[in-house]
Amino acid sequence: MIQWILDRPIGRAIFIYTIMLISLALLAVIFSPVLIPLLVSFLFYSLLQPLTNKLLGRGFSKYSAISLVLIGLVVITVTVIVVLFPFLLDQIAELQSRLPSIWKHISAMVAELGNVLQQKAGVSFDPDTVVQRALEYLKQWGASTAMSSASSVMTIAMTLMLVPLITFFLLKDYQRVRNHVMSWLPNRGFELGWLTYYRVTSQLQKYLRGVMIQSLIVAMVASIGFWLIGVDMPVLFGVLTGLFNLIPYVGPLLAIIPPLIIALGEQSYSIGLLFGIPAVVLTAQLIDNLVVIPAVIANTVNLHPLVVLLGIVIFGAVFGFIGMLIAIPAMSVSKIVFNALIYGLQGKDFELA
Repeated sequence: MIQWILDRPIGRAIFIYTIMLISLALLAVIFSPVLIPLLVSFLFYSLLQPLTNKLLGRGFSKYSAISLVLIGLVVITVTVIVVLFPFLLDQIAELQSRLPSIWKHISAMVAELGNVLQQKAGVSFDPDTVVQRALEYLKQWGASTAMSSASSVMTIAMTLMLVPLITFFLLKDYQRVRNHVMSWLPNRGFELGWLTYYRVTSQLQKYLRGVMIQSLIVAMVASIGFWLIGVDMPVLFGVLTGLFNLIPYVGPLLAIIPPLIIALGEQSYSIGLLFGIPAVVLTAQLIDNLVVIPAVIANTVNLHPLVVLLGIVIFGAVFGFIGMLIAIPAMSVSKIVFNALIYGLQGKDFELA
């Protein structure tokens, strides 16, 4: 049975593809302590490598070109931190100080809702029990967050230390190591290997640059929109909207929830905000879909919407929020590699575009 499967191109493609997935999973486990710094470093490499090549073409030495782009990256990062972080930290502190009163008001609303349901529909439930269970859940979540905060700080600190170093060596030696590894390919698979590599890297670079620009624009539009309609902490919720926008389909719905809860928790909340908050997120999505995606991200991935949705759910269940972010590029790369294997084993030409 196994030999019958391996005698067919699709069977051999599935077998080789499975071996590759298992190998990648083992590598992910081995490098798990530094996996986040590695991913961030490869992201920066994909963004900085074209600029480094341009400087090399203008006569800069390799070390000078790499040093210049890394210094530019550090300057931009520090500038963003100095300008943006104070606003975010102030708004996070304000949110923390107002959470008790917001929770108290929401508890009162739940109790009132319970009375209305009991009077109008004959449905009875204990509002205090509902509120208490929700409060216990929040306390448990807060406790687990506090316990993991130390490890999170350590992860961030390690990332900040390792990323510039890893990015430097990627810019310096990645292409040489890549060429050496690709030379291991047999002659009959050499051309196919390079074509597959080119398809994967070019598509990933376009996608990563596109989603970064996309998230920045959505965050700016949402922040301005929240500020115009009078939402408290507009920059914080705008940045969250930009981050959630990285998750297709589900992200916009998640972006509505935090500002909506804050609006409902006010003593005298405005009905206009309850409609204005979804309207702002919808406006940001319209600008994203009508302007940003056609101009920036069009044709970077070619996946069916149902496949994307299922992939987000599965990756999210296995890897959490990070899994939801990497679902699309991971599935896109998998599709390219699998198609290349089938084309190669069937003796067909693998198209570059």
